[in-house]
Order: sequence, then structure tokens, then C-alpha cells
Amino acid sequence: FTINPYDACVANNTIAGNQFTICWHVDDLKLSHKSPKIVTRIIKKIQNEFGKEAPLTVKQGRVFDDYLGMKMDFSQPGKVIFS
Repeated sequence: FTINPYDACVANNTIAGNQFTICWHVDDLKLSHKSPKIVTRIIKKIQNEFGKEAPLTVKQGRVFDDYLGMKMDFSQPGKVIFS
């Protein structure tokens, strides 16, 4: 992964020909990739490294009700709704 030069809390990598992005704030992460299987694979790697003392809380899907106090809805193709 390479840290984004414009935002040090964002890292990108190309996996299976598509961009994989990790954004973080303190202990909250948001991972995104075209393939849910690849996201799951990276989550397992993160869990193995950082979930040794206590399991990580993982939420996957198209709607996140509370990420940093926001609701993020990715259910519509090409669009994200914040509320």
C-alpha cells in the first residue's frame, strides 16, 4: 500500500487490477475494492495482525449506520449518500 500524498490517512494499492483503498481515523477503518472477496481477504489479514487481544468489529455491506457519526449509503450504483 502507498500512502496518499494529499491525505496521510488514506492508503491505496492495486489488487487484481483494481484500486483497493483503506481510509482510517484513529481506530476506525473503511476499506473498499470492487471485489467483496478481496475486501474479506484483507480484513482477515488485518484481523490476524491486530485482533490478537480482542476481535475486531467488522461491518460489511452497502449501508453503514454509524461511521464516525455519519450514515453512508452506497446502495445506489455510482452514488454515495451521507446523512
